[in-house]
Amino acid sequence: FNGTPTVVLGMTLSAAWIAAAEWLISPHSSPWLASGSTSVQLVAQVSIMTICLIVLVFWHHLTALFCIGTRSIFLDKVCIHQADAEKKARGISSIGGIIAQSRQLLVAWDQSYFRRLWCPYEIAAFKFANPDGKIVVLPVETG
Repeated sequence: FNGTPTVVLGMTLSAAWIAAAEWLISPHSSPWLASGSTSVQLVAQVSIMTICLIVLVFWHHLTALFCIGTRSIFLDKVCIHQADAEKKARGISSIGGIIAQSRQLLVAWDQSYFRRLWCPYEIAAFKFANPDGKIVVLPVETG
């Protein structure tokens, strides 16, 4: 999820720096920059790499900060710890907030789906939190 924005930003910033250094800066207006000062080029490269690293690590936080919508997926079996009881309890207690923020619920249905009490509970919780939310049923075949 974070790789694409990082690559796009890195390429854009690099292209902008090259354009500024080659075409927009004349030797008369900024001789220290136009002459190809190694220290200025190093500062530009380190700045671009630092910005890209920040985007790579904190992309989800930045999208929330600037109200940029992103798509994400929550797989309860994968996202809720199955072995550590304390982590599992924290994950289960957080599921209401996750469901409340969801626009769609994907049900990976097989014949045992309604035999597990947690599964119909998730559907009921989703419909309670999102009366207009979309439920998509995807039959899962094993074999």
